[in-house]
Amino acid sequence: ALGDDSGARAATLLEARAEGAAEAVCVTTHFQMHVRDEVSVALPIIEEPRPQRIYSFLPVRAVGFNFAVQAPFHTTASRTDFHRTPENARRRDAIAPAFLGACSANEEVASRALKYLGHEPVESFWRAAWLDIVIGLRCVPCVQTVKNGLVEPHKCVVHGEDPAVKWIYDESLLDACGLFFAAESNPKDMLRHLGVPTFGFKELVMCLEHKDGSLLQDMWLRPTRSAFFSDVYTSCSDAVQSDVSRLDALLKLPMFPLASNLIRQRVPAFSTVTGLYLSACESVPQVWQDSLVPVLSKELELTRRARSLLDCLSVTDMDESTLEQIALLEVMRRPSSQTGEDDSHNVRAFWCGLSILLRAYALGRTLSLPWAELGAAIALPSDSGHFLPADQLRLRSFLTIDRQLPEGLGDDICAFVGVPAHHPTAAERVMRAPFAMQEPFERFDWEVFLWSLGCQPIDPASRSSEESVEMTLRLGAVLSSGAFWQHSVRLPGAMGYLQHMLGSEVALRVHCWLRQLPIFVGPTRAADLRDLFLHEAFHDLGGSHLDYIVGVPACEKVRSH
Repeated sequence: ALGDDSGARAATLLEARAEGAAEAVCVTTHFQMHVRDEVSVALPIIEEPRPQRIYSFLPVRAVGFNFAVQAPFHTTASRTDFHRTPENARRRDAIAPAFLGACSANEEVASRALKYLGHEPVESFWRAAWLDIVIGLRCVPCVQTVKNGLVEPHKCVVHGEDPAVKWIYDESLLDACGLFFAAESNPKDMLRHLGVPTFGFKELVMCLEHKDGSLLQDMWLRPTRSAFFSDVYTSCSDAVQSDVSRLDALLKLPMFPLASNLIRQRVPAFSTVTGLYLSACESVPQVWQDSLVPVLSKELELTRRARSLLDCLSVTDMDESTLEQIALLEVMRRPSSQTGEDDSHNVRAFWCGLSILLRAYALGRTLSLPWAELGAAIALPSDSGHFLPADQLRLRSFLTIDRQLPEGLGDDICAFVGVPAHHPTAAERVMRAPFAMQEPFERFDWEVFLWSLGCQPIDPASRSSEESVEMTLRLGAVLSSGAFWQHSVRLPGAMGYLQHMLGSEVALRVHCWLRQLPIFVGPTRAADLRDLFLHEAFHDLGGSHLDYIVGVPACEKVRSH
């Protein structure tokens, strides 16, 4: 007896088998038996059970089970079949409880339960018993897993052929989904009948989302990361193409590594596909786009099938027009009451957006919002860190001249020459852009652009130690530079700004001050700006005997200043 007295017994079958012409050999097979309502099931204790017969005290015939059944069935007179009577149906219905009882009594039997079922019987009379067993096994630990022994079918998934499944380890699947991989030794058709799903999109999403994407971060650090991401993207592409309803889950999945300019960042940030681009706009400086445009990392070498996912999700390269619209939205969403003191990333993003708009302004491009209206719609960061309306801020520079002297030096110079110092407090200055100036007149571009948005210009003739001292020392070199005037002619809005600052409506005191600005015309000799001549107009007459401004464009607006 292998069990208790409730019906678990052992049996031995002796079979004489003829092996060709040789003498018959005796084959011994051990069975575990279990009894329920006069019905006994005998399950062979062997690795690969063969089809067994149904008995009614004597063997009748096999019906498709790989286990034997003994019951007082009513047979036909020839003992080749069973009558389809209610009594026989009652005994047939006791086969499933007896089989399931045997599985519960012995783990070794349970480990072979799927093999015992054999093939689905063709006859509907016996198929009913087979289906009852299948339904009962769904709550019995009968599926062999790769590493965790026997578990219930609803706790398993079949490994399958999904491209990404080879990167999902048993521990990852258990932690993320609470599931186990079914071992390859399980009959695949029986796993299907038991409702064991194949690893697919649902399980993949759960694994990728688990612990805030720890699997993605871990695989990024491995040399095989390109292969991993290629397989994951291929799986997602196949899943969406087979069922478009999966697209919503895919759009929420942060599985795309972003390009980063941080040298020490070992693991990149991961983003959803929303707003993602394959590459930044080539014609715009990369540093302006880093905080605005999420770009897929260039360190991934994706296969063609993996790239089909990006095509399906409409991930493309960034273009100028789209970038300018993104920049416009970025600068417009900044509330005027917001402070940037503890929000350095967002302040940088704002300046990135404003820099892109400055470029568009300098190129004469037209946005969906006119430049004059844009100035009234946005707020600009001040030196104090607050975002204020443009008309409450004043510019930082005048014709490229920005304060560079150390604090207090202007006061000392004023005191030395006997000029009283004055410190204007009427308006805060616009915060300095956080980017290094790459072009010679980039500061002037900012000056004209911010003025067009509504910022107050600097009074160049004010007696201020903060600004006028440096302007007096350096402004003459700017106004006597042909390169400055050539740049001004090309910059949209620059001539309007210069007319406003230097034109005939400006106060006489400003003109007098500008005309007397010092210009160094030699290593040791200086002259006033008013003593210089236009090279193009006077060189043929005066030769090398006059001091010239060289390279001034032949533009009436320029020469009238």
